[in-house]
Amino acid sequence: MSKQKELKFHKIAEVFPPMDAEEQAAFDADVEKNGVYEPLMAFNGEIIEGRHRGRAAKKFDKEVVVQELTEITPGATELDALAYAVSKNFNRRHINKSQMAAAVAKTRLLEAEYRRKLGVAEETTEEAEGQAEHVNGTGN
Repeated sequence: MSKQKELKFHKIAEVFPPMDAEEQAAFDADVEKNGVYEPLMAFNGEIIEGRHRGRAAKKFDKEVVVQELTEITPGATELDALAYAVSKNFNRRHINKSQMAAAVAKTRLLEAEYRRKLGVAEETTEEAEGQAEHVNGTGN
């Protein structure tokens, strides 16, 4: 684990939509008062989970601990990082069905990209891209 001031966010951190203004204000007030207790999770030095905690900590000059996924899961790949972030966020965020569908499509698209990099299940890529286009309204 390390303590960091400068935070870089991995695209995995953007799978789920940001908090709305009201949620963010309440969250920021809590971080300003109490700081950040839970470490942020990183993959290859970029935050994959905890972007709201990280941004709030920076805003209020609070200390934040960043843990590298490979420290707890040696040999972790981007697929593992994606699975971790989805697992941590899928059921804990208050998002509507449309936002959840978009998050699922983004997840499948990233999963296909990472599988392609690893040379696994190429047909999944086309399927995920088609689903992402459908959810984003750019496909048939």
